[in-house]
Amino acid sequence: MNVYTILAVALFAAVFLGVYGAIYLDAISSYKRGDLDWRGIRILRLGLYGHLTIFAILAVTAFLI
Repeated sequence: MNVYTILAVALFAAVFLGVYGAIYLDAISSYKRGDLDWRGIRILRLGLYGHLTIFAILAVTAFLI
């Protein structure tokens, strides 16, 4: 088990998800104003799920190394 690799994955995931969360919250406010349709929110949500899956795979891989 490589602790530094797991910490690096966790830190990268936290920073990336923080940025992605800020974009998502801004998109929600744009949707409420009428500037963005629901399809854009759906695409962002699917991207978020994909990135969560990638980070989970990276964490498992780092744990197994």
